[in-house]
Amino acid sequence: MAEFSLRPATPGDLTDIIRLEALGFAEGDQESADVYAERIEVFPQGSLMAMDGDTCIGCFFAEVWQDKPAYGAEDFQLGHSIRAAHDLSAGNCLYVASMTIDPQHRGDGHGARLFMAGVTRLVADYPQLRSGQRNLASRPQHLCRCRIH
Repeated sequence: MAEFSLRPATPGDLTDIIRLEALGFAEGDQESADVYAERIEVFPQGSLMAMDGDTCIGCFFAEVWQDKPAYGAEDFQLGHSIRAAHDLSAGNCLYVASMTIDPQHRGDGHGARLFMAGVTRLVADYPQLRSGQRNLASRPQHLCRCRIH
């Protein structure tokens, strides 16, 4: 096993992202390249690639939303635009929009490392993120609302 690391996603990663999407999600649950391109453009800090040495093995995409008392299915629609709810200036809720690990690299803890590293990095950069009344900077394992598909 090579060394696990994270790096920012770039538009040049879209082929790998779509490959991972096809490996990680059922056909009807896959996002398009356009959705990922927009996420990378709008929030590059929340768009991360998991690497095992030089091999791309996973990806993580998050958004920062303003927390609200209730969320509806429309908030989590496949293909939603990050521009609809992402708000770095007033957002206090971390939403993990997508995360996957290549099935050939599962079982070695890469998913947990990717999730915790992504969350920890974002909480360090955006200390306003919280879970309920808890500040995530002090306990990143307590997430506001998160859906990993």
